[in-house]
Amino acid sequence: MNIFTLETRKKYTKLIVNTVSSLILNVINNKKVAGYLMLLFHCSFMLFIIFRLITKIDYICSCIWILVIYSNYYFNGCILSRIEQIVLNDRTWGGPVSIMMYPLHLFYNPNKQIMNDYIKYFWCAPISTALIFKYLLEDWIIHKLIGLALFSILTPLLFIPSQCNIFDYLT
Repeated sequence: MNIFTLETRKKYTKLIVNTVSSLILNVINNKKVAGYLMLLFHCSFMLFIIFRLITKIDYICSCIWILVIYSNYYFNGCILSRIEQIVLNDRTWGGPVSIMMYPLHLFYNPNKQIMNDYIKYFWCAPISTALIFKYLLEDWIIHKLIGLALFSILTPLLFIPSQCNIFDYLT
């Protein structure tokens, strides 16, 4: 069984989303509170990555950021947004971007591609750029090398469409 086939990825996505959302709802009985706590975690993680000086925990955060970005391609979207969607019981929820794009919904309903491109180019790319420059502007050569490695890992994703199934090439 190949973990990169579409069926396997859908199965794992459903398993993770259902398990985590049921766990959260068992711990916090109120759906709204649980959903907004997930949203707070979702937003604070991104801000935590950017606004810290480089310490040992930043190496871990950088690795987690790479995993998060590539997992969006594996799960065909943000797994945290899907968990929030289940917890809030709102099929139109798209994560933190839903709050920012709410005024647009008054005029038209953007499709999944537009939402993913917005997230990719207005949130993920700037956060990745800030993370890369955070390392490149440090004095230590090791940090500069980490910045170059992040650059080489994250930059190609700018040229891959959001809805592209990059894992089809691995099967």
